[in-house]
Amino acid sequence: MKLISYSRTCVNIENLIDQQVNYISSWAQENGHSIEKEFKDEGMSGFSTKRMGFESLINYALKYSSQVDGIVVYNMSRFSRNQEQSNRIIAKLHSVGIELVSCSPLGCTEEKERSLIRNVYGLSHKSLNRE
Repeated sequence: MKLISYSRTCVNIENLIDQQVNYISSWAQENGHSIEKEFKDEGMSGFSTKRMGFESLINYALKYSSQVDGIVVYNMSRFSRNQEQSNRIIAKLHSVGIELVSCSPLGCTEEKERSLIRNVYGLSHKSLNRE
């Protein structure tokens, strides 16, 4: 798959974003995927709808949907902690053939499983904490 990656941290801790980027890169290589472009947001809450890297990621994915197959994140909480926002954006991405994939050890391969896990994570993160 041709993928674009997104990494996000809520705090500016040295090397934290690099760890996500490196894990995604290694995962992609081990699974025969290529990372076409990387997007990042450091020190940004996943509840925020105003993240420059995230907005650029979505715009790029929608504009170049014929050239990429999906977006890869370390885990779904890196994409968004706002479940309503996440569901709307994922639906828009799916409408142009873009998949959202988590490469964390808990990542799932089937779309139905990913959707269920995204919703469970989203609801639990929303109720447990607000970064």
